[in-house]
Amino acid sequence: EKPTNPEKPTNPEKPTNPEKPTNPEKPTNPEKPTNPEKPTELNKQESKSDITV
Repeated sequence: EKPTNPEKPTNPEKPTNPEKPTNPEKPTNPEKPTNPEKPTELNKQESKSDITV
């Protein structure tokens, strides 16, 4: 005589915010270069040249 509330819906009126965008106006800085003035390969070459000298 004790059912597990079959008539109790799981909050059908509470959606998980389908209209909430994931910050479309906040890009991940596509114009931000990864330090173009500081190449790691050239630094390695310089260090090698310093070692040989």
